[in-house]
Amino acid sequence: MDEVMWLMAESAEDWSDPSQQLLFLSLIDFLKDTSKYNLD
Repeated sequence: MDEVMWLMAESAEDWSDPSQQLLFLSLIDFLKDTSKYNLD
């Protein structure tokens, strides 16, 4: 999450990198529904 927040604030050009976009989207999906993950 730290990397995504840093990219949002500091490196707008990195958002053109598909791997960074996928990282951001996967984190959003995780935050929307954490039931798939056992976070005991």
